Amino acid sequence: MLHRSSMRISASRLQPAFDLLRDAVFRGELPVGLLAVATGRETLRCEAYGQQGPIGTDGIFWIASITKPIVATAIMQMVERGRLILEDAVVRYIPEFGANGKEGVTVWHLLTHTSGMADDYWNDPGVEPSARADLEGALGTHLRFPPGTQFEYCNVSYRVLGEILRRTSGRDYWEYLREEVLYPAGMDDTDFQPEPSKRSRLLPVHDFPWARGGMEAFMSLAMPSGGLFSTAADLVAFGQAFLNSGVGRRGRLLSAAAMRVMTSVHTEGIPRHDNGAVEHWGLGWEKATPREGRLVTTHGFGHGGMSGAYLWIEPDSDLVIVFLTNRVGLDGRVRKGIVNAVMAALE
Repeated sequence: MLHRSSMRISASRLQPAFDLLRDAVFRGELPVGLLAVATGRETLRCEAYGQQGPIGTDGIFWIASITKPIVATAIMQMVERGRLILEDAVVRYIPEFGANGKEGVTVWHLLTHTSGMADDYWNDPGVEPSARADLEGALGTHLRFPPGTQFEYCNVSYRVLGEILRRTSGRDYWEYLREEVLYPAGMDDTDFQPEPSKRSRLLPVHDFPWARGGMEAFMSLAMPSGGLFSTAADLVAFGQAFLNSGVGRRGRLLSAAAMRVMTSVHTEGIPRHDNGAVEHWGLGWEKATPREGRLVTTHGFGHGGMSGAYLWIEPDSDLVIVFLTNRVGLDGRVRKGIVNAVMAALE
């Protein structure tokens, strides 16, 4: 196992990664692109490009499913405070959740995408989006397979986790996140609905799939599965907390014990629902496997978003990588190349 002191990033060797970013934007593969590389103490380099050249690095991006590890961090706070047990059935906290045979779904199942819950509960284009309808649909959905037997990436599970957080903390989940995760981490520009004074920094999302009411309607839902907007600096701060024993810029986020469990592999041996392949996931975090061909390590962890956003953390080499763009439907090829180039700068 590598030790944190055994590898360091070489700032002088990062140029190929930033060249890849710039070239991908100039070729039109990305509408805009940002890359930040940081250690647990400082940001080594952060640059952003638009079609016409360099742009400011304080833009606010839709980070989509990177919201999930932020919500999972809040859930783990409830675990370490004794308010929540991962093996508990969800019905212990939300009795009405047991509808349609979901009595056996546990909190652990929700965090590992092994609950079996169907994500298609809200497909009626005639239904006006609302937070209440979203919650009711999530609690009333059905199972596609028995909990724990298969892996299927699931957004609805995080809507349920948001409700668990509300009932165990006594606060709305978005309020709890602001006060107990975002504030101590130092994430001042991260929110479900960016303040009016910050809207000029909000980058438009290309090919945004939410047709019912557009971006404003989507923002109003404050979706714990993927509704947060953030900046490179804020995501660096979040990653740095995981490099610094769970301590953020204004306070502690998690204990070392909770971080260890959260970032360990939990799904090894559980086949995917669609093709039987084995996924490697922690609690709210994606893990890597050697056969993937990525240059990241199996000790690292991260998460991506459908907007193209990506956060990866390498504790052994004291490294945080933030990649941001704003087009839905990208295949991830550019991002993978850039992350590989950053990892190659380690020495």
